[in-house]
Amino acid sequence: MLFDLQTASDDVLENSHHSSQHLMALSSDGNVLATADKGREVKFWRLPDCTAQASLVGHVGQLTDILFSADGRTLFSTSVNSSIKARSVASGRFVMDLRDPQQPRVSYHLR
Repeated sequence: MLFDLQTASDDVLENSHHSSQHLMALSSDGNVLATADKGREVKFWRLPDCTAQASLVGHVGQLTDILFSADGRTLFSTSVNSSIKARSVASGRFVMDLRDPQQPRVSYHLR
């Protein structure tokens, strides 16, 4: 849950995902928030007004973690099918897709 201190509202991203369990990551410049439910969808939000920028699906399995690169231009995501994907924040396109076929049930975490 996000809380807007100026409006005292706790529904900043209400109905943003189908699942109530969110993953969140903030870009290093503080201008982009990435959210993901425990499904396969990642959303980008422009801050501070929380306008939706993109809604993207790409993993086959349930998402387990998301993390921005240090420069904020790439978002990394992991899923239960042992895949790690990187996508450009600007375009939403995948720039890297790694999967370990020897470990089909390993779940990676990025922190």
